[in-house]
Order: sequence, then C-alpha cells, then structure tokens
Amino acid sequence: MQRFIRPVLALAGFVASFGVATGPATALQIASGEKYVAMGSSFAAGPGVGRRAEGSPSLCARSADNYAHLIAERHQLQLIDVSCSGATTLDVLYKRQYGVPPQIEAVDAATRLVTITIGGNDVSYMANVIASSCLTRGGAAARCRPTADADVERVFTELEARMTAVVDATRGRAPNAMIALVDYFTIVPDHGGCPNLMPLSDAQLRGAAMVAKRLAEITARVAEQRHVRLVKLSAASAAHNVCSRDPWILGFEPHNSSPDFRFPPYHPNIAGMIGAADTIDRALFPPR
Repeated sequence: MQRFIRPVLALAGFVASFGVATGPATALQIASGEKYVAMGSSFAAGPGVGRRAEGSPSLCARSADNYAHLIAERHQLQLIDVSCSGATTLDVLYKRQYGVPPQIEAVDAATRLVTITIGGNDVSYMANVIASSCLTRGGAAARCRPTADADVERVFTELEARMTAVVDATRGRAPNAMIALVDYFTIVPDHGGCPNLMPLSDAQLRGAAMVAKRLAEITARVAEQRHVRLVKLSAASAAHNVCSRDPWILGFEPHNSSPDFRFPPYHPNIAGMIGAADTIDRALFPPR
C-alpha cells in the first residue's frame, strides 16, 4: 500500500471541456479510503517528476507526484500505483516487468477506481520519436535505432484487441469499479515545430502525430465498445505540446536535477501531471 502524498503545487488553470471524459455520464461517487489502482506506462508513472514513489522499482521510475498520486491525495483514496516506465499491454496482463508481477494483479474486488494509460510502448511511440531525434543530433545508429515501420504496423493491427483484453481483465477482477482509459499527452504541435526542442524533420513530426492520432482513436474505440470512461488527455494537452509557451511535455534534452530520477525526453513535467490530474478530476468526480 502506498502512502498518501502531500500537495505539491497549486492547481493548474482551467482545462477546456473538450479534455474531459466521454462514456457513461455518471460521476464517480467514491468514499475516502477506498481503493484506487493506477496502471500504465511512463506517461502515467511520471519518470523524473518530483520525487520517486517510495518502494517502487527503480527502473519503473514511478513518481510520487504523478497524476494518480495527485488524484489519490485530493480524494483521500487508498492508492495502489503499479504504473511502470516501458510497460506494454503485455506487461499489464501477463509479464513480470523488472521482477514485479503483472500490473493487473493489483486489481481486485475491493477496487473502486482504475485508471489506465497504455498502448504507446506496444507501437514504439516514444521510442521512435526519441530514436529519430537522437539520430538527428548525431547519435550512433547502433544506439539510436527506431523500430521498423512494418513492425509498428503489425502491432497496430493487434493493439485494439490487446487494449480490449486489458479492460476486460480489469472488469473481471473489479466488477464494481469505475474504469477510465486516460490517453496520452500530445507532444507534437498541429503545425510547425521547434528544432531546438524537437530535432525532427516535418515528415517525422507528422509521422509522430499520426501515430498519436491512431493511438488515441483506438483508445476511444475500446472505451466506447467496453462502456468505460475515456479521459481525453490528448485533447486537454494539445495547447501544451513541446513547442508551446506553456508546455506540459519536456523537449529532447530535458534538464535533470536528480542523478537517480531523471526526466526522459518528451515526457511530462510537473505542470503536465497537475494538468492531467485536473483533467481526470473534472471528468470523473462530481463538483464539490
């Protein structure tokens, strides 16, 4: 069981209505102390954001100030955060990542809320953006190796079924829980770029944006088909991309103040995690 966290910063500004959830309209009624399980990959785990979560595996790089911890603190929930950097849908369902059980094993009949951000690593979303940036900045080809387009396409054909399996397994273990799929932060601007922060060609930028769009569409379809909530973080964060004046996402070479809890490229900063928590809060919880 993870401890409650202290508040870390004031709330971010108002999140536009297009960022909130779709799906069943009932707001979440959940009592203080009830169980909340957070699953997902690095965009949920929050590597480098604030403090490392006490007791979490070092390679998961799980933050004590990620959106799940912020939500749990606000509503005094019993948080079990099993999100982990690098996780795929297979790590959620079947695999022992970094020696810990599959994430789904944290979910049980007592669980009242589950948030899930997953799928990006299945299709090498961030890995390919980072590898392409690495090559542009003169990195060695052996170290900066994108996944082949054909391999990405093959996984895309399986991704909807994989994500559906995650939702179905979650529902089977927690029949009384509200399940929310939280999609990924937007990192690429609609038009143009910022080579100092994103060393990518226009074609690479548009390619990354297309992968993000497909990932968001699949997440939305799974949420609709399985009657779970969809939190459109991709929409809420669109004006806070890497190149914006108020970014929720760091650039390719982020400043790292901690040698053992480092920001990876193109991942959320603390403002992004607060923005994500605000978006989830408005989507799932009734007004106070």
